[in-house]
Amino acid sequence: MGLRRLALRAAHRVALLVALLATCAVAVLSLPSVAGATVSCAPGSYLDGSTCSPCALGTYQPNTAQTSCLAAPAGTYVDTTGAITPTACALGTYQPNTGQTSCLPAPAGTYVDTTGAIAPTACALGTYQPETGQTSCLAAPAGKYVDTTGAIAPTACALGTYQPETGQTSCLAAPAG
Repeated sequence: MGLRRLALRAAHRVALLVALLATCAVAVLSLPSVAGATVSCAPGSYLDGSTCSPCALGTYQPNTAQTSCLAAPAGTYVDTTGAITPTACALGTYQPNTGQTSCLPAPAGTYVDTTGAIAPTACALGTYQPETGQTSCLAAPAGKYVDTTGAIAPTACALGTYQPETGQTSCLAAPAG
């Protein structure tokens, strides 16, 4: 019986050793740069052949173990390498394209009043905007009008007309006399 007990103990130890080696093998496979093992790259990087490389400008990667990076969506940008998230365009700016490293200022005659915008908004009738990168438009002052959208300047009332109010689209005929 002593020999049989010794054999069972040895078999048990071998089974434990096999289980331990299997566990270690799984752990080794998740470590980067182990010869013949799978490489798991951190967020902000991707697997480039057998090494981890940082995501390029205009791209990002929020997850681990990826083989590529994601292009920054429209309305966002990525201006650093190794980014984990894109940055939303600020007020007064927009970005219509994907994979960009910056946002564009709203052109004169337009505005952007939200973050993450993909397009500027044209100034409405009665308003204008002479500058770029703005978050709102200006009302046409008294004595002037704006009769088109996307205007960069108001128009002065013609001789014989007037406009006592702001934000108007036309002038009024002056009374006779």
